[in-house]
Amino acid sequence: MKLFPYENYYIISPLKPQEAEIKIQSAIYIPGVENGMNVGFKYDVYSNKYFKGFKIAPDINYKNSFAPDIIGNIEPYISESRVHIKMKLTGLAIGFMSVWFGFLIIACMSVINNYLLAKKSELTIIPIGILFILGYCLVLGSFKYESTRCKRILLEIFEGEIQN
Repeated sequence: MKLFPYENYYIISPLKPQEAEIKIQSAIYIPGVENGMNVGFKYDVYSNKYFKGFKIAPDINYKNSFAPDIIGNIEPYISESRVHIKMKLTGLAIGFMSVWFGFLIIACMSVINNYLLAKKSELTIIPIGILFILGYCLVLGSFKYESTRCKRILLEIFEGEIQN
């Protein structure tokens, strides 16, 4: 089980792979260049001899540090194309939450150690548990909000549906 949220799915698109690549390139937001869409993504489509795909992030006009990084790969599939999408937290968000959870684990171990040495009831572990739950809900809720929004946009861009 992974502690941090992620998504991994396929979009089946009626577009040919070249058409799908053009569609995602048209959704990339380049500062100073109008792309004609209300939605967009930062970064760029890239390919090299080892990987042909794209790495993008949602272009949002509000602050959400838990917005996903999206890595996709367009491949031929029967008479259409299949787009493999992976969404994960950014490195900065993973680092911040690792420090958050690390401090909570150290505090929890300290409280348990004091309880074992003093042999008295300690209720200070309750706020630590609440902070752990609050932090996890913050990450999960913020990520799911943005990943659901990105999934909807990607389905519109590729004119497809999610493969079961």
